[in-house]
Amino acid sequence: QLVGWLEGLFHGIQATLFTQQVAAQSQLDQMRQRQMLESGAAPGRPPGPSGAYL
Repeated sequence: QLVGWLEGLFHGIQATLFTQQVAAQSQLDQMRQRQMLESGAAPGRPPGPSGAYL
């Protein structure tokens, strides 16, 4: 019984981590799109250099 309970716990933790990773990736994509729109870059193209090279 204990092994089954531990397996269920492990699968639950894995599912939670996967869900968090998907949410974080979605937020990152939204931030990138917002930054491209604000900088005036064309969608699908990375923005050019902005600022001094250090």
